Amino acid sequence: MNTKRQAENRKDRKSFFIRAVWLSPLFYIYFLCIVLAVGLLYVANLGSVNRNSVSPDIHVDSIYSTPIADLPFIRGSVSPPINLFSLLQPSSAEIEKGRAIFKTYCVSCHGDSGFGNGPASASLAPKPRNFHSDSGWVNGRTLSALYKTLMEGVPGSAMVSYATLPLSDRFAVLQYVRTFSNIFPSVTQKEVEALDQKYHLTSGEVVPSQIPVALAMEKISAEGGAEEQRIAAIMMRIAQQSSEPGSEIFHSVAADQQRALVMLLNSNLLTQPQPDFVTSVVSNAGMNGFRSNVSRLSPGEWETMYRYLKRLITGR
Repeated sequence: MNTKRQAENRKDRKSFFIRAVWLSPLFYIYFLCIVLAVGLLYVANLGSVNRNSVSPDIHVDSIYSTPIADLPFIRGSVSPPINLFSLLQPSSAEIEKGRAIFKTYCVSCHGDSGFGNGPASASLAPKPRNFHSDSGWVNGRTLSALYKTLMEGVPGSAMVSYATLPLSDRFAVLQYVRTFSNIFPSVTQKEVEALDQKYHLTSGEVVPSQIPVALAMEKISAEGGAEEQRIAAIMMRIAQQSSEPGSEIFHSVAADQQRALVMLLNSNLLTQPQPDFVTSVVSNAGMNGFRSNVSRLSPGEWETMYRYLKRLITGR
C-alpha cells in the first residue's frame, strides 16, 4: 500500500515538474536561443555546405578560344588601267583567261559548270552560288553587283573576298561566269561609268604591300619601341577623343585597336582612295583587328572613320 502511494507521489511530482517547465516562459526563450544559434552556424558555413565537389564545366566562347589567323604576306603591285570597252564587249581571249582563273579558284565550290556543286559544296552551308539560278542573289546579277561580291565576299558564307586578284583577272573571271546562263543583265555604258567612278578602273590600281601583324610587331620591337610608343600615343588620343564621331565608330568596329593600328601604320591604306581602304579593311576583317560588323557601316560612317584615322595617323 505504501509502495503504491509512493509511486503515485513520484508520478504526481514528475507531472508537476513537466507542467512547470512546459508552461515556463524561460523554456521558450532557451529553445529560441538554441534555434538562432544553429541557424547562425549554418549560415556561417553555407559556402562549405554548398560547395560542389566536382569542378564545374566551364565553356569558353569560341571567339576567345579559336586562334585568329594572322594577315597574309602580300607583295605590293600595280595593275594597269582597265579598257572600259572590254567590259561592254569582252573578247574571247579575255573569257578564256577568266575560265582558267575560275578553274583555279572557283571550281571546288561552284563546280565545273557553275551549278554550285563542286567537291567542297557538300560541307558548306549555305550552299555555293548556282550561276544558273536567278533567285537568292545577295548583291544582284549585274556586272557591278558581281564585282562587289568578288571584292567584299558574302558575310556568313564561304564566299571570301578576292580583292587580292589583279584588276584585269577579276573582270576576266566575271565575264566567264556570265557565260554560264542568260540570267545576267546586259552591261550598259552607264553601269561601266559608275564602276569606273567608284573603283577608278581607268586609273589602274595600286595594291599596297601587307605584312603579318606578328612580323610588324617584331619590327617595331627591333626598332627600339619607337613605333610601339607611337601606337600607345595614338590609342591614348583615341581614348581622349571618345566623343568624336570618328573615334566612336572606330571603337565600335575595332576588336583589337592595337592590331588595327599596326596594320594601318605598316601599310599605305590611309594614303589610298577611300574605296581601297574600305575594301582592304572589310576583306581582312577578323585578321586585321576589325570586327566583322565593320562591313555594315554606312557610306557616311566609312567616310567619317576614314577621315578621322587619316588625320590622326598621317596628320592630313
